[in-house]
Amino acid sequence: YNKKKMADLISKLIHENTFDIAQVEYNIMYHYIDQIENIPKVINFHDISTKVYERGMNQSDTANRRSFEMAKKLEPIIANQFQAVVTLSKEDRSYLLGLGCKTKIHVIPPQIKIPQLIDIIKKANEVCFIGSYTREPNIQAVNILVDEIFPKLNNEIKLNIIGKGLSKDIVTKIKGNNRINYLGFIDDIDSFLATQMLMIAPIRIGAGLKMKIPHALVCSTPVITTDVGAEGIDINENNGMWVTTDTIDMIKLINKLLSQNDLLIEKGQLGRDAVIESFSEEKIISKFESLYSDLLNK
Repeated sequence: YNKKKMADLISKLIHENTFDIAQVEYNIMYHYIDQIENIPKVINFHDISTKVYERGMNQSDTANRRSFEMAKKLEPIIANQFQAVVTLSKEDRSYLLGLGCKTKIHVIPPQIKIPQLIDIIKKANEVCFIGSYTREPNIQAVNILVDEIFPKLNNEIKLNIIGKGLSKDIVTKIKGNNRINYLGFIDDIDSFLATQMLMIAPIRIGAGLKMKIPHALVCSTPVITTDVGAEGIDINENNGMWVTTDTIDMIKLINKLLSQNDLLIEKGQLGRDAVIESFSEEKIISKFESLYSDLLNK
């Protein structure tokens, strides 16, 4: 993220063009702030690193303590060098304010692509989890699913794990269970998600907005997740997203819901409608247009 070649390219672009605003994606890209010092600047905190490390630390992972101490000093310094800050959730906004961010923070969630779903048939008793397994929150969630949740689910239920990079240790652990499938990368993930009865996301660490949650919902698949997984997503069980942090409660809820296919199909459609209402292109573009207008008027 801190490369001379990139810095030179940014400098060249700034020299050859007249830009009204520079928007920096991800806090780590603040390394290039010197190249854009004379332009109004926005930074998009896709997540709050301090929050990620703190949650990891609170999960008894002491390796996160040093990173937490460094990040909580650095992140407000980064934020305060910009004229505007964007977070993906109200929870991240409050956290960043608590760290000492003085710059105005705008809450703008990510835009969700709305897939066209035609003649998709739900597969009874199939549940899924999707993620990139280079990220600790997803690795932890899969281990919770495989070790703590799945052994106590009804015998008819099948679990599909999707995404690149699952470790050999976890693959070996699930290999002998014919009711757990690791499918790796799937080209048409939207159509696959639409066939599933439930997405189960026992996410306990991380920050930002977990894109897998609205992604599943917009594919008409209801979700069971934790309070961490639900951050930034103003959808409840009336519209297809159940939230519980207790593993035993989650197990009971999964077993109960998977005996009610019609209810899940109904809630999946309501969840799709709710995501379109909150995360569609029109909604998100209008929020950025308002931010940019405000910044330019200043």
